[in-house]
Amino acid sequence: MKKRITAAASQELVINGIALTCNETGLYRLNDLHEATGGLKKHQVGNWLRSQRTQQLIVQIGEERIDGTEATASLVMDSILYVQRGGNQKAQGTYACRELAYDYASWIDPAFFVATIRAFGALADGKTAEALEIGLRKDLAKEYKPMMDALKKVRAAEGKTTEARHYTNENNMLREIVTGFPPSAYKEIWGNTPFRDLLDIEGCEMLLWLQKENTKLILRGLSYAERKEILAAGRPAQQTMVA
Repeated sequence: MKKRITAAASQELVINGIALTCNETGLYRLNDLHEATGGLKKHQVGNWLRSQRTQQLIVQIGEERIDGTEATASLVMDSILYVQRGGNQKAQGTYACRELAYDYASWIDPAFFVATIRAFGALADGKTAEALEIGLRKDLAKEYKPMMDALKKVRAAEGKTTEARHYTNENNMLREIVTGFPPSAYKEIWGNTPFRDLLDIEGCEMLLWLQKENTKLILRGLSYAERKEILAAGRPAQQTMVA
């Protein structure tokens, strides 16, 4: 899986925390878009390519580009859509022009289409780091509920009720792992300020990973202490996660 891009490399086109590869001819790797939206099988690039509407769009763009030029049809088509099969395995995939990248994003999901347009706009405006942080915070909000739902589901299966304090315990655990401060020390420094508001981009990335992993561990039936030990081991050593 492609590594989520961090602040140090944020002058790239980034969508939902995933850097979108652009080849030397200016085409964008659609496989990165597929990963950025969650990598579901139904959203694979090949499924989009096989639709009649997509083929009609490719022809339309090709006709517009070849009109009035001396370029061959094959050369024009390679400037619209190109499949790289050889070379570096990480670079293999389907590359497409911006219009097709937009259409693929729209085919996947309206919300993802909007996120894609904003990412391209952020790149043009030189605000990729800002767009990255906004995307990460949206991901954090989206992944928080499944974690809480998993906790409630597992406890219910054990014949236990889930109270507000149980959710608070999970939140405190993640806060301590990300910031490195236990509850008392955190409150002494930042008071009642929500720790998510203090996180830098790397901190948001770490918290997102923690939420997803914690959900998996909860569903596996691991105890609070077991999960905390495993999750803490995944935190980068000596790295400040608070802005």
